[in-house]
Amino acid sequence: MEIDVKGSYGHLISHTFPGLLLGLELMLAFKLFTPFDAFHYLYSIDYKITNFLVILIVIFVISTILGIILDGVHHYFFRRYEDYSKYYKIYELISNNTQLEICRQIDADFWYYYESFTNIAISMFPGIFLLPIFLFKENISLWFIILLWISYLLILIVMIKEAIYTLSIIKNIEESLINNFSKGKKGVTEIMSP
Repeated sequence: MEIDVKGSYGHLISHTFPGLLLGLELMLAFKLFTPFDAFHYLYSIDYKITNFLVILIVIFVISTILGIILDGVHHYFFRRYEDYSKYYKIYELISNNTQLEICRQIDADFWYYYESFTNIAISMFPGIFLLPIFLFKENISLWFIILLWISYLLILIVMIKEAIYTLSIIKNIEESLINNFSKGKKGVTEIMSP
């Protein structure tokens, strides 16, 4: 049995990590707007090794579920108007296993990063509003709140720019694959050369 390490890593960075960020923001929202304080609950748990493992597994499962929901939101709002004819064209032109493996490698190398940047950016949107409210309620200095909020906003902007940049790389590679596959180029060196 072979384990796909790249695919597992890809799912972790594109679903679980953004889900973890959203989960932390949801816990912050509960702390701010409801009497339920998940942070206090986690602090009060007796940390034996079994409790710790159970908590890690629950956090992993909840983060993955939230990440899948984020990915669904991402695909519903941002990708539903996309023209998928290029994907179909690429797969129609695949004539051997080498070409198929090249497509899978591109998926593993670029697609998960695009998904990760986009899902992280989506998961950060609630924090734009929650972070200043939380810090203000904690009586933190106004200058520190402004500095943290600007830093948070800059990270969000970087995630959006990286998502757009990675998507543009994917689109260029797709065009190159269509051109090269339709010319009958089959090997890796033939496809990667101009």
